[in-house]
Amino acid sequence: MDLEALVRQAATGDLDAFAEVTRRFQHMAFGYALSFVRDFQEAEDIVQEAFVAAWYALPTLSESAAFAGWLRSIVRHQAHRVLRRKQLEVVPLGAAAAVPADVVRAYHRLERRQDVGIAFAAIAGLPRAPSSRRGWSPS
Repeated sequence: MDLEALVRQAATGDLDAFAEVTRRFQHMAFGYALSFVRDFQEAEDIVQEAFVAAWYALPTLSESAAFAGWLRSIVRHQAHRVLRRKQLEVVPLGAAAAVPADVVRAYHRLERRQDVGIAFAAIAGLPRAPSSRRGWSPS
């Protein structure tokens, strides 16, 4: 199914359509979030929050072809929220010598990437819900 049709279907509350849209855009959203915060876990949180915000705001999107740019703006907004919350501590330059280096070894990065790949594969292997129109609403 083409993207515009999926977005229109998701805007009506179809969770399966939104899951497919999410699958198609998760890597773009993650990369974009990571370019702002430079932290893997923060970027994951930002993307989660962005997709939740997109789900709730999707019925307000007037042009389904604009979804990619619209999602990018949501990710950017979420990333800026995170960055605004951070308080930077100003210290004298001489104090920097006492700060231990935060070095992540290459094999740790490789293990983390493999874990992420396993998680994505597990998610992709989950059984699909029946194709009936289903939506979630807080009670």
